[in-house]
Amino acid sequence: MPLQEGSFRRRIVRVLHGSSLLRRVAKRLGRGKTVQQPFHGGIICLDAVEHSWAWTGQNTYENFDRSQQDALLALSRDHAWLVDIGCNLGAMTLGILLRNPHARSVSVDPNPRAVQLLQKSIEVNQLTDRAQVFQAAIAPAGAQVRFDFEGSVTGHVTAAGSPVATKTVAEVLASVPAGVAPLIKVDVEGFETQFLAELAPLARARDAVLFLELHPAGMNGWGDPVKAIGTLREEQAVITTFDGRAVTQVEPSANFQVVARWR
Repeated sequence: MPLQEGSFRRRIVRVLHGSSLLRRVAKRLGRGKTVQQPFHGGIICLDAVEHSWAWTGQNTYENFDRSQQDALLALSRDHAWLVDIGCNLGAMTLGILLRNPHARSVSVDPNPRAVQLLQKSIEVNQLTDRAQVFQAAIAPAGAQVRFDFEGSVTGHVTAAGSPVATKTVAEVLASVPAGVAPLIKVDVEGFETQFLAELAPLARARDAVLFLELHPAGMNGWGDPVKAIGTLREEQAVITTFDGRAVTQVEPSANFQVVARWR
């Protein structure tokens, strides 16, 4: 059974969490357990150990990257189909589905635990008729992708991890009805540079809006924000920050988000 949050339970957990010994014990006992937390009028399912930061203290997942959650929600008003590439446990997917009753989603991530948590959240919130989830990494056709699962349920594509299933951008976009202009969110820890050249022309052809997290040069062996911006400009995208400011310069060492439009 998943753990349910409550104010009294949270106070006890915070006290216990202050002890390094008890934290080690709790980590062993909590491995594989799921915590359910209130989230935008619904529920989000968290890993009891990996997401302890979001339920043992003052932080909550509803406030995690809240400005990005709200920016995506605003974009979903005009683009009701979300394609969430690198969805992790689905904070961005659920942040839209729970607050925009007209929205539908296609979410993709290669991490089985993250996908399991998102699928559970979708079931708990009775969103199964509006959401699809694929356990796969996005990659060019025929590419073999390896994934590092260590450290958190986020993980990242790496040259020396475990092989994972893949889907191409075209295969994922095929889940969105023809003639629909989707909102595409990408956050894949630097690996975006490996498939953006395929994604950008397809996004342009679909009149999509692309919400892209760019990672510092060399991150996980893949990051190259200068190359990524160049790819978007070659496809004649109008590029802004998510709060609407034009992107004129790229800092290779920065981590930042951009919005690309073709309308």
